[in-house]
Amino acid sequence: MRLLQVLVIASLSASLLDHIHIQTHTTEYSNPVFFGQAWYMFLVFGIGITLGYIQATPFAKKVFPVPPSTAQALMYVAILIVNWYISGYFHYRRDLVALFLWITFIIRAASFKFNRTFMVFSLILAIASTTFEASLSATGAFKYHGHDIFGVPLWLPALYCHAAPAGLALARLFPVYK
Repeated sequence: MRLLQVLVIASLSASLLDHIHIQTHTTEYSNPVFFGQAWYMFLVFGIGITLGYIQATPFAKKVFPVPPSTAQALMYVAILIVNWYISGYFHYRRDLVALFLWITFIIRAASFKFNRTFMVFSLILAIASTTFEASLSATGAFKYHGHDIFGVPLWLPALYCHAAPAGLALARLFPVYK
């Protein structure tokens, strides 16, 4: 039952975040059907995040030996949302957005005392997610307006690094398995 909840919440949340990039003309789908998104993205987001969430659980136990408070987890989610807005509303300055997101991620990593598990998870998430988006973009399913390498902007891996604290905190608070 928990997996189904994660799937639905992840699908809705990611679709809403993606909508920021659609509205700011950061991204564009080749066959938009639903609020500028392709019909299949709801499932792609949900399945991808659910798989990542499952993988995050063992990392989360090491990063958060004691589960974070709900307020702390919500703060990590709020920071991710703010960074998503920044990447959308300032996408035309990809260099500055990338610099800002990488510097603020380093500051966040310092708040985790550069915990090795946190760093490894963040980098795996950034590499895997960016690679997936670059691959999907290469099919012509969608495109970024202004991209730097492999069809994605330079700031994208840093944005995914910012997703790591939220994902780890939520996976520790609401694990899909014990």
